[in-house]
Amino acid sequence: MKKSLPLIAIAILSMFVAPAQEKVVTPGVKGGANFSWLTNFPGNGARPGFHLGGLLHLRLNARWRLQPEVYFSTQGERYDPKDPEEYYNYLAFPLLLQYRFKHGFFVEAGPQLGILVNGRMREYGSPSYTGHHENTFDFLIPVGAGYQFSRRFGVYARYNKGITSIRSNTGVTKNRNEVTQVGAYFLF
Repeated sequence: MKKSLPLIAIAILSMFVAPAQEKVVTPGVKGGANFSWLTNFPGNGARPGFHLGGLLHLRLNARWRLQPEVYFSTQGERYDPKDPEEYYNYLAFPLLLQYRFKHGFFVEAGPQLGILVNGRMREYGSPSYTGHHENTFDFLIPVGAGYQFSRRFGVYARYNKGITSIRSNTGVTKNRNEVTQVGAYFLF
């Protein structure tokens, strides 16, 4: 038994060293359409928008990937079809863990931090816009799936569920961002 302990230790260490040698970091760009709305908000439907940015694709092993991203995202809700200028623009920082199936399909999930770049909100029940009651940070949980056609090109669909309220005023109804995204990415 004492002679087999070094062999067992080497076998266990090789499980960690071998995957580390397979790691590959690949940068890329991504972009697509957003359809966003706010929870507990008397709006008239999803606000169309877009997202555009970059990513790092880290291959952990044959099935698992880690994908940090940074992108600009337009979000908000349509309050009035005649005046669709209720908006919130964020710089988003998701950190996604992906599981790859055979034949290019994958699922992904993780946390996302959003930093408010600018916005124009309507106070609940008010006909006028204000710009001083938004939270600077927004925390969401993205969950999605996609398909990678080749080593460089793929498509995805995501649902981002808001966790924190976009309003800094605690006396106001808790409005959270919810965003559905469809898009494509290209790896270099």
